[in-house]
Amino acid sequence: MNLVRLVYLTVLIVLMATATSWSQELKKVLIVYDGTGSRAWSGELSTIQLKNILSHFNAEVVSHPVDAYTANESLAYDVVFYLGTTFNAALSQSFIGDLLNTDTKIFWINYNLHKVSWGNTQEQFKNKFGLSYVKTVNTLEWASVEYKGTWLPRAGGDLAVVTLETRADTEVLALAKSVNETAPYILRSKNLYFIADNPFENVSYADRALAFCDILHDVLESGVAESHQAVLRIEDVHTHQDPTQLRAIADYLYSRRVPFAISLIPQYEDPRHVYGAPYSSTWSEAPEALAAVQYMIKRGGRIVMHGYTHQYSSIKNPDSGVTAEDWEFYRVARRTDGSERYVGFIPEDSEQWVTDRITMGLSLLKKSNLSPVAWLTPHYLASPMDYSVFARYFPLALDRGVYFAQDSNGNYQFREQYAPYPMERDAYGTKRLPETCNYISPYEIPPRLPADAVGLARLVKVVRDGWAGCYFHPFLDISYLKEMVEGIQAEGYTFVAVGKAPPVAPVGGISTLLLTAQ
Repeated sequence: MNLVRLVYLTVLIVLMATATSWSQELKKVLIVYDGTGSRAWSGELSTIQLKNILSHFNAEVVSHPVDAYTANESLAYDVVFYLGTTFNAALSQSFIGDLLNTDTKIFWINYNLHKVSWGNTQEQFKNKFGLSYVKTVNTLEWASVEYKGTWLPRAGGDLAVVTLETRADTEVLALAKSVNETAPYILRSKNLYFIADNPFENVSYADRALAFCDILHDVLESGVAESHQAVLRIEDVHTHQDPTQLRAIADYLYSRRVPFAISLIPQYEDPRHVYGAPYSSTWSEAPEALAAVQYMIKRGGRIVMHGYTHQYSSIKNPDSGVTAEDWEFYRVARRTDGSERYVGFIPEDSEQWVTDRITMGLSLLKKSNLSPVAWLTPHYLASPMDYSVFARYFPLALDRGVYFAQDSNGNYQFREQYAPYPMERDAYGTKRLPETCNYISPYEIPPRLPADAVGLARLVKVVRDGWAGCYFHPFLDISYLKEMVEGIQAEGYTFVAVGKAPPVAPVGGISTLLLTAQ
């Protein structure tokens, strides 16, 4: 075998091993959810989040409330998900009948298993599935879940305690553990899957929801092989950053063959004069900082537009009014204990207002020959309308998206979504890359250290195609970056570039075999 053929086959094997779900056979999926009562918003919001996750797979998804379910509806689908988000919610008798008789895969999430495990369907349900509902508990004692030999944290909330007979057609896939007992967390019996809580509520970095995200590969028969990628961004890069430090970061990452994103803020503002002059500046007005950013691009960096000013007006929102410290697209205040209180949408928020901020930011970057390949919402929070505008300009984003539903009083309820792999198209029409490993902050109490980020990356590997998404602030000592990057690489992750290649390709050294996270 000649060298050219060997190289070709090697590249082919790499691409096949890292192939994503687009190569999977299309699956038709139905989501039914609790759509009535005071917590109907939770059913709607969880449905949005489940759809987002399912966009990672080759799936055609339909959704509606469970009380609209019709007899034999499951026959038209490969998988039916039921989102039990309201305890003791009424279930369609047609849905219960299908559960007991269909061969279609049913994935039951959280509440209301007692509706079929007890009462006049108890005997038929237990005979078919060997499954019994015992009780629902709400205690911090159920603090972890074992999956694939790894213990994942669980932050609390309601948990359904069930028992499952040991049979050839039953399997406990993940195990919940309390101080004194264990119970199935995720199980399979015949065509039924069950998870004992809602994996979209009470979620934190690298927690028990990872088990759900990985098992979806089996449910949807993705055929995806084990492969772990990582994406790194250098965060909050603005005109007041130290050019020497930016160049040092670029040199180090280049030496490690690590492509990276540069979260760039188009305009710096310090309206309250918290720090030194200039109190307002753009990249064309900061030639040394601009030269450092251009150097970073040549070393493998790609620009991600991180808001317009990353602060709001001339007021504290909530801390200082300074770029990179405050929220830009949402009003936030501080409680007396220092915690954040989310006040609501920006008063002047409108489609025109947010469009103007995007276009002004893009204009400033273009003036300095900087071409963003993706978007990053400052502090991740904006209104639903803002997110829809972001999507028009940027089909790719690196922030954890925030999703909304209105409750019965007309108030918006929202959740930030953690995903261990790319969501190909979320509710706003955006592809989102994962941010799973948090950031380094040695001065917080308790401190966030490189070992913490590496530990999270280690947990994310329970997802067969889980990503390590992390970020680093350039004002920190570069030794923290080195420890984090090399620790994540040691866990078996490959860092990949973000978006399409910039107009000017990096100068040698970054391998052309590195995949691009588009």
